[in-house]
Amino acid sequence: MYKLKGLLSVLFALTLIAGCAKNPLEPTIDTGVRLHLFDTPPIGDVEHIYMGIVEVAVRDVNGVWHTHPVGKTCDFLELINGVTDSIDIPVDIGSYDGIRIVVARENLIVVKGTEYPLNVPSTQEPDANMVIEFDVSSGNVSEILSDFHVAKSVTKGESGYSLNPSFNAHKKANCGTVSGKVLDKNGIGIKSAVSVKRSSGADLTSTISKGTGYYKLYLPEDSYELKAEIVDDAGNILKTAPESVTVMKEQETMCDLRF
Repeated sequence: MYKLKGLLSVLFALTLIAGCAKNPLEPTIDTGVRLHLFDTPPIGDVEHIYMGIVEVAVRDVNGVWHTHPVGKTCDFLELINGVTDSIDIPVDIGSYDGIRIVVARENLIVVKGTEYPLNVPSTQEPDANMVIEFDVSSGNVSEILSDFHVAKSVTKGESGYSLNPSFNAHKKANCGTVSGKVLDKNGIGIKSAVSVKRSSGADLTSTISKGTGYYKLYLPEDSYELKAEIVDDAGNILKTAPESVTVMKEQETMCDLRF
């Protein structure tokens, strides 16, 4: 694992330790919304993305936003293969149709061991809005999965890296998981990019398997085409390992990808 260098990284790491608790074992609310954050990682040399979450708001069906301060920083490149960071939002009983995540304007990206500022330009708002309908009833927590898409959010220009946060959202009750291992021709687990698209549509999400080959993805109930890819340093695809799967809500589907 990359060893953090420089005061800026140390400060981000300390904030991360203090504020980012993955997969809490005990619920902190009994009525409201639980937002599970995770990441669609990029294929390439990005090692860390330390991004601050300032606040989360939910919109009721009357168009009123209910804001909850958060104040935490997470390394989103750690939130892959089933690892999530959860934010509990206490709200009143009722029906809702939107979620807004507000991020910090100043963040940090680490590429090939080098730290760079990752900032939201002053000309744009530091937030992402998601349209999703859900209900909150007494004594129940509505659980929402929210996927941060790095490739859509981070751009590199002449002046450096910039951030325009992009998240999507699905009700957890409507999702299942697909997991397994990426294996070489000898059956040994390997690190690889794993991309997913609906059988009837475009690319949906992706992950990078661990060194053991293990991967895990949250997906809405549907049929999908999975594909593991080995790429060279220039980004050229050398080999692919495709499979078709059907994901059922609240169920785990096992699928190994073999080269």
